[in-house]
Amino acid sequence: MSLFTRILGTGILGVVFAVIVASISLVCGNLHGKNQDYENHNQVFLSQIVQAENAHLVWLQSINTALILRQPEINIQTDGHKCAFGIWYYAEGEVMAEACCSDLKEAFHDIEPGHLKVHDLGNELIRIWDPKNPQPAIDFYANQMLPLADSLLGSLAAINKRGVQEIETIRAHSEQILATQYMLTVIVLIVGLIILIPFSCATARGIARSLHQCVRMAEELQVGNVGHRVNMKRRDEIGILGNALDRAAEMIHGVARGATAIASGDLSIRVHVASEEDMLGKALAGMVKDFGESIERMARVSGRVANGAKEVASAAETLSNGSQESATSLEQITASMGEISGQTKANAENAGQARDLAQQATQAATEGQQAMTDMNEAMDRITKNSNEIQRVIKVIDDIAFQTNLLALNAAVEAARAGQHGKGFAVVAEEVRNLAARSARAAQETSELISKSGQEIEKGGEVAAHTATVLNTIVTEIKQTTDLVAGIAVASQEQAQGVGQVTLGLQQIDAVTQQNSAAAEESASAANEMSGMATELQQVVGKFKLAT
Repeated sequence: MSLFTRILGTGILGVVFAVIVASISLVCGNLHGKNQDYENHNQVFLSQIVQAENAHLVWLQSINTALILRQPEINIQTDGHKCAFGIWYYAEGEVMAEACCSDLKEAFHDIEPGHLKVHDLGNELIRIWDPKNPQPAIDFYANQMLPLADSLLGSLAAINKRGVQEIETIRAHSEQILATQYMLTVIVLIVGLIILIPFSCATARGIARSLHQCVRMAEELQVGNVGHRVNMKRRDEIGILGNALDRAAEMIHGVARGATAIASGDLSIRVHVASEEDMLGKALAGMVKDFGESIERMARVSGRVANGAKEVASAAETLSNGSQESATSLEQITASMGEISGQTKANAENAGQARDLAQQATQAATEGQQAMTDMNEAMDRITKNSNEIQRVIKVIDDIAFQTNLLALNAAVEAARAGQHGKGFAVVAEEVRNLAARSARAAQETSELISKSGQEIEKGGEVAAHTATVLNTIVTEIKQTTDLVAGIAVASQEQAQGVGQVTLGLQQIDAVTQQNSAAAEESASAANEMSGMATELQQVVGKFKLAT
């Protein structure tokens, strides 16, 4: 079996187990998602039921307050189709109930008659209400409306309780689905590991052992040992690699023998080229050929080099004398340019300092401008916070008013309780006093905040004017900075130009000095070259060339 087939089989098995795990996750996730949607639907449905229960409690409290305070009229919604619960019931409520379980849907439909009846009795209560003679309306409210209202609230509470039980059942089912998904996933993963690990280990062990032999062969070749062989019996891709390494070692061995002969001075050998792709063999054959031709040319050229060396010595001596005269003149010019360069650099440094001072002034003015902007923003936020505080004080005032109203209701109830309500009446009176004090404090605080807002607005106008003046200052300082920066750049460029001229003269002086020294050295080297050419002719004569 080839290496590719083994690796492909391992990959296919892994993909199969991954698909199985993904399918389990997809199915269980779909079921869990449906349960989650159903749970969310029931939670929304129950929240509306709770809101309906609270709304009718408030509705009854409004009637109770009107009866206790003997208000001129009772302001309540008497149409069961138009109250908040009725609007939701006939619009979205019936649709949402259809998606709930059967007993919830049945209980939801059963509350409709009682709900409409309660609102009809409210209409009858408004009709018989007389602030001067409230007893008939109170008896009607206590004997007919309250029992029916209590029954309606009990039905809503029962629906809420049954809905909570349904949500708990849904959650238990979702947890069961997740547990099943986890168990199936673990089973599939364990089976996959039991199958894949032994197969993968066997394949990896065989590959690693054979690759280790190939790596050892490559290391031997790296250190120059061309006598080592792999001798691999495998028939897959790794076996082909081992046989190729053996053949490469044989070829390198042949090249090494040829290189040994060349090192001994024998250029008459013939190098075997294995194929058109044998770059090493072709390069060695070309080297032998080119090396032989070069030796022949060196023998011819060495004689001419000896004659030329004598002529170079004479010319170098003439060049040395002229270079010394040029060096003297260049030293004088370089000294003059050094003085000019020092003055130019001083001007550039002064201009740079002026530019830095102008930039610091610009930065300081910019920071002042930013500080004024931040102060304006802070004053705007203070104004907004003052408005929010006034809104909160309004809420406190409303709460104090409502507390006063509740205290009044409590006093009425205490009066109805007779001897047993005297203590409660004292508490209610204290609550009314506390509400009145809270209202006065809220009013005083509101007036103080209003005055503070006017002062903040005046401060904002002064800050805006100051910011405008700072903007003008920043603009003028920036213009000055730009002019000073231009002068600094021009002075710097002038200093650089003078420095470059001075550097160029110094380099010319150095080159002249080097030329003078080189001319002297050239004369000496030419004499040595003549002797070396003679030695080269003797060395070339030792090589054995092909005929």
